[in-house]
Formats: sequence, C-alpha cells, structure tokens
Amino acid sequence: MTPEAWDNYTKMLKQSSEAVWAVARYIHKNGVDVTVKATHIAPSMDQYKQYIDEGDIVIHRNNIQEIVEVKHQSWKWTQHRDIPWDRIIVCARKSYDRHTTKPSAYFLVNQQLTHALVIPT
Repeated sequence: MTPEAWDNYTKMLKQSSEAVWAVARYIHKNGVDVTVKATHIAPSMDQYKQYIDEGDIVIHRNNIQEIVEVKHQSWKWTQHRDIPWDRIIVCARKSYDRHTTKPSAYFLVNQQLTHALVIPT
C-alpha cells in the first residue's frame, strides 16, 4: 500500500463511524439491542493487521450475537433508480473470509446517511 493509499484509508475509516452510528440507531429504534465496536486505527501501515476488527456492530437478540458490517458509500442516492449499476461489490472476499463469525448483514449507507441497502449474507 502506498502512503497516499494509507492516508486515504485512514481518512475514510475515521469518516465511517458516522454511518456505523446511523445504522446502530436504526437497529436500536427497531427494538434490537446493539453494541458498537470502537474504531481503532493503526498508527502505521506496518501495524494494520493488528487492528483488524470482527465487525462494526454486534446485534443481540434471542441470546445470539450477530455481526453487522457497515460501509459508508461515496455516492449519493435515495432511490433504487439512482444507483447506476446492475451489480455492487459489497466487500473484498479476503475481508469476508477473515471473519471468524461471518456478518449476518452488510449495510451500504448512502453518502447522505439517510438510506441504506441491506445485504443479508
């Protein structure tokens, strides 16, 4: 990873917490207990593997914990027809594969933090 890519990655990670909290509030308002995991950013590219998390949100229901991943998208949309693609990449395969407990869903949140695509796994 280049230093420029690292800077972009850390910037995007810092901004992603707004989307995580928006999704957590949405799930919680629907009567489900949630835990929001703290965001830890590695101090350098060399240390990033030590900071990989197991998901953004933990849902607690029926004595089961489910992992939810949240992805804050860079594009604006509020309706399905606003999305110009037939297919969307949800996450990198290596990201999904590294999870000990697989996420039960991915929330792809629009840039405005008002809508999300919910992708069950």
